[in-house]
Amino acid sequence: MYDIVIKNGKIISGCGNPWYKADIGIIGDTISHIGNISEKDANEIVDAEDLIVCPGFIDAHSHGDLRILGEPTASEKLMQGVTTEINGQCGIGIAPIKNEDKENWRNYIYGIFGEYPEIHFNWNTLEQYLKEVEKKQPSINAGYLVTFGAARLMVMGFDSREPNDDEIKKIVQIIDESMKSGAFGMSLGMIYVPTVFATNRELIETCKIVAENNGVVGIHMRNEGNDLINSVQEVINLTKETGVSFQISHLKAGGKNNWHKSIDKVIKMIELAREDGFDITFDQYPYDSCSTMLRQVLPPWVLDGGNEKMKARISDKDIRVKVNRQINGESPVDGLTSKAGWDNYANLGGWDGILITSVKSKNSQKCLGKTIKQLSDEMNKEPIDVVCDLLIKEDGAVGMAVYMMCEDDVKTILKHELGMVGTDGLYGGKPHPRLYGTFPKILGKYVRQENLISLTTAIRKITSYPAQRYGIRDRGMILQGMKADITIFDENKIIDNSTFNDPFHYPDGIKYVLVNGKIEVKNNKIVNKGNGNVLLKK
Repeated sequence: MYDIVIKNGKIISGCGNPWYKADIGIIGDTISHIGNISEKDANEIVDAEDLIVCPGFIDAHSHGDLRILGEPTASEKLMQGVTTEINGQCGIGIAPIKNEDKENWRNYIYGIFGEYPEIHFNWNTLEQYLKEVEKKQPSINAGYLVTFGAARLMVMGFDSREPNDDEIKKIVQIIDESMKSGAFGMSLGMIYVPTVFATNRELIETCKIVAENNGVVGIHMRNEGNDLINSVQEVINLTKETGVSFQISHLKAGGKNNWHKSIDKVIKMIELAREDGFDITFDQYPYDSCSTMLRQVLPPWVLDGGNEKMKARISDKDIRVKVNRQINGESPVDGLTSKAGWDNYANLGGWDGILITSVKSKNSQKCLGKTIKQLSDEMNKEPIDVVCDLLIKEDGAVGMAVYMMCEDDVKTILKHELGMVGTDGLYGGKPHPRLYGTFPKILGKYVRQENLISLTTAIRKITSYPAQRYGIRDRGMILQGMKADITIFDENKIIDNSTFNDPFHYPDGIKYVLVNGKIEVKNNKIVNKGNGNVLLKK
């Protein structure tokens, strides 16, 4: 007797094969049988007539580290068919962490993770954090990368200095221990404090220990705009030096000067590296705007030492003048230089292309959904003063979106076989629509409406491919013996509905979502929850 039988659906296995007709029998959390199954052998029947039955979607790049503790239902993922997310991305995590760093770090990461005051950060190691997630009984599965930034913060704080031998050993040890606790690898955020200050030696030694543990390194590269090619070369060099597998996060080319040319070049670089035996792949979100923290508008030297030192610097009018000159291309300024390859968002998107997406205080809510240029005009202030005043007022806790990519490049990346998909969704305020809409947009816009890629190719990109990449052996495919993470959708109706004006809008077309053999979404409504697991590297 099967607990659940899914009948009459068109099964897309996730392996890239065409759909086929069969019934799926589920016992407990496992796909027990695929074939013809009598209704009398089922305790519950799901009729999938005229619907696609496929593996649950895997969010290859997620920032749900804090969200899954504060809102473990993770409805923004569940309602778009996601059954597993990979957290701990971009070198920015919430574990491991020292007690004395918790308040400062929490302010720093607000623009990424949002604010959940009821979560008290009552952990220090990644292992302790994962146990906290298990206690919350999340509705989706979650796997983790240990973040280099958190490990360096544990040892060296926010300082930009070069570590000594003992400090490097301690950072490597933290990465090693975290992987042995179940992390699938490590992530680097080359634009974020403190990773932006890392020496090449630190990167090499930590990548080596990840390779020894057979993990993958996800990297938000040092530059995604004018220095994109050199940033990809840095990844290739690290791969050659250490032998580690690299996952380039949210591949893009920012800035009009880089559209229609840089992406083809860097993809060719990656292809050639793979021909030489170096394992490099990438992911993307299907939008022409990015999203991160507003502080990233500032050069890295302004961020040195943490939040309080940043606020002290940008309170100085003379410093603001120097920062503005550097943003306008007049670097170096009085000996103040930034790390090579700094992503100058104000240059790449323009002040009229930078949108405020999250703030912390009620008094600043009026800024949400407005560009820096709009706020500058309204307040009769220079754009750099708008940015600095807002960061000071909000204690650095401001999120932004930047319109800096083009649709043609988005399509070029999506068509390539080496690419997979992640939401890169951020929390707090009025978030980027990718948080609620990424996967339905792929299937609705780029598959059905534009025929850019086939349905089977799209399903592979969002199921078996990320499972393979992160070493999740029992999910991502509809096969006997696999865990029963299953998404059932109407291929003729699935579409995203989230916008910047109304980001909290669920998609259409998701009929059922099963997590570990339990129905959590039925007819576009959450009917059950709490069936997800923390996934550990084996």
